[in-house]
Amino acid sequence: MRMERLSFDLFITADYPPTGGGQSTYFELITRSYPGTKTVLTRLLPGTARTETVMQGVDVRRVRAGGWAMPLVFFLHVLCWRKRRYIRFIHCGQLRAGGWACCLLNLLFGIPYGIHVYGGERAKFADHRFWRLVLRPVLIRAACLFANSSWTRNLWIEYGIPAEKIKVINPPVDLNRFHPLTDRARLRNQLDLDNRKVLLSVCRLDPHKGTDRLIEAVALLATEIPDILLIVGGGGRMRGRLEALVQQHALGGHVRFVGRIPDDELINWYNAADLFVMPSREQSGMESGAEGFGIVYLEANACGLPVIAGRSGGTADAVDDGVSGLRVVPESPAVIADAIKRILTSPAFGKQLGRQGMERAHALFRDAVISRQLYDAASLCVEVPTIVKIEPHIAHVITRLDKGGSATNTLVSADRQREHGFGTTLIYGYTADPDGHLADMLAGRSLDVRYLPCLKRNFSPLDDWRAFFKLVSIFRKERFDLVHTHTSKAGLLGRLAAWVCRIPCIHTPHGHIFYGYFGTLVTHVFVWLERLAAPMTARMVSLTDRETEESLVRKIGHPGQFVTIPSGVPLDVFRNVPEDVGRSFRSRSGMTGQSVVFASVGRLTPIKGFDLLITAFADVVRQLASQDIWLVIVGDGEERMVLEALVETTGLAGRVVFTGELQDVTPVLSAADCFVLASRNEGMGRAFVEAMASGLPAIGPATGGVDRVIQDGVTGILFPKEDTAALAAAMVRMATDESFRQQAGQKAMRAMDPLFSESYMVERLCQLYREVLS
Repeated sequence: MRMERLSFDLFITADYPPTGGGQSTYFELITRSYPGTKTVLTRLLPGTARTETVMQGVDVRRVRAGGWAMPLVFFLHVLCWRKRRYIRFIHCGQLRAGGWACCLLNLLFGIPYGIHVYGGERAKFADHRFWRLVLRPVLIRAACLFANSSWTRNLWIEYGIPAEKIKVINPPVDLNRFHPLTDRARLRNQLDLDNRKVLLSVCRLDPHKGTDRLIEAVALLATEIPDILLIVGGGGRMRGRLEALVQQHALGGHVRFVGRIPDDELINWYNAADLFVMPSREQSGMESGAEGFGIVYLEANACGLPVIAGRSGGTADAVDDGVSGLRVVPESPAVIADAIKRILTSPAFGKQLGRQGMERAHALFRDAVISRQLYDAASLCVEVPTIVKIEPHIAHVITRLDKGGSATNTLVSADRQREHGFGTTLIYGYTADPDGHLADMLAGRSLDVRYLPCLKRNFSPLDDWRAFFKLVSIFRKERFDLVHTHTSKAGLLGRLAAWVCRIPCIHTPHGHIFYGYFGTLVTHVFVWLERLAAPMTARMVSLTDRETEESLVRKIGHPGQFVTIPSGVPLDVFRNVPEDVGRSFRSRSGMTGQSVVFASVGRLTPIKGFDLLITAFADVVRQLASQDIWLVIVGDGEERMVLEALVETTGLAGRVVFTGELQDVTPVLSAADCFVLASRNEGMGRAFVEAMASGLPAIGPATGGVDRVIQDGVTGILFPKEDTAALAAAMVRMATDESFRQQAGQKAMRAMDPLFSESYMVERLCQLYREVLS
């Protein structure tokens, strides 16, 4: 057991930060999210004093090594290492730098190893008979090869490596560095790109990158699109020839060479451009080369930028043709020009490619996802697994990650439970919401995330069966200790899959769907399915006691299965908002300090009852015609146009502000005097908690668990569900009784702590997990 607890995976690589370059970045991203314990053995850079450091939770050991002696130095260091016997698997970062070190360790001690291989390395290997002879034994003894693309895999298969021995592990993209920026207009002005259709190409200026063909394509478009501008970033041996080509085609005003772009400035160029283009090709002869993968395409996609790539090398793995960008014949300037024109003249199409590319980068190329794939591939090469899970591993399953309370609750739970000694994996399904802001939700979280596109909210027999079998496969492979399902569809499929795999399961509905969502027949079917799933569930988490009562009335589960844990919010975020933030929002919106402002936050869907709210607000305005009263609605969704039309027909134009989706609602809450929501059904109402934590009194319907959040007459006012007259009366009281409004707001703020805090929610869930696992 002691040996099992101490086992770890070793990465031997010549390149690791602070060394620059693509391979250095690749291993930094991989190791920081790699499951289990890991150690990096790399070379000591000149001027670096410390030989042992810890970087982002990774044990890094550096040795003085270079040139042909590097494999020998790596081998001797591991040979003299007391922890050598606990190595589970070795990752060889470069065939020549560490190959023989890994091979000797395998011969002497039987430690399995895998070699990370790249397209360019294979070409150099084939051209040198000496290296073919020297390194062939290293390839033969390797347990597996990790190729950076399917194209690279095929190259090594052609060399004679068995296909089953080569695993494709695509490089991850650094989503902490590359993401959309909000102030695009400022960036374009700063970079002198105003009023131009900007193409960006960032690469070494080598022949196989296809920059010459790109310049010729711009020449074909310059007359038709006179404001087109190509930015070429990078240096290399081709720059002189490329500058001559620009002069030949008289493109001085359409092509700009900016030289090597510093790493910290790349994000600005990606966000300022309209399109990223690198039509790389496979070059033979004296100037041979090819694109092994093309991480720059993913960096551009991660910033929301559409891309154009050449149909060559490994770009098929990096660019999904017609989804995240376009792949074109790289030798034809006309074909490249047509692809550029198609995207530049159709902004909607370009935006769609950029959004889909960003979602694809977050779903498939996050460092946590790629690291897990690499770990799983390495584990298959270990004949006798030596790692025993010390911490319980929890799988969270949710149908979709939108901006709703259930998704936020699930993300926070999965992320913060790791602080309490739990390993967590988040499995989520497809969302059709284009404003879901998935990238923003996952940013900054090093979660192990799995994306199941077949797991969908709507009923789909084929996709539902596929999702069920996918879940069973993942549960069996990962051997989770506990499954925690969230929302109705994921709850049904996830609980059934966990039951088949004999894994205990906890389910959080995040509010029921017993009324307000569907017709009578569909609702009865869901109730019946919930009754069938209840015996498969160890515990069911309700957001409020009312939710438990309504489930038991419908004979779903038994009292001992239910536990109430409210959805937690970061209370300090909403409490500590400077006063000038609210004043600034009022000023921008045309409100004064004397205005009475009602705020409402939620998805613009029928269940949230914004039509009822606008109708009631029209009545309030008629009753208090002399007062300056406003309603601010935060959110977006399918009903927005209908609701805007309702505002016009009720004569409320100029009184109602639609802000759309906001990443930060605190300016609106800080500017408001009262929060109001007229939902037809609400499990708890996370938006109420956020508003009350900001010191606002709340008006809400007496439905679901809202009455467990709002104390009627104390912290706010409750009104009968869908009663617009009662809602209008409550709003009139709030607008006219300033003393009650202020007292209720102060009591609301105090009532939120600690019951509705994130810390309390996470602690209660972890306590529940331990009870179930024991």
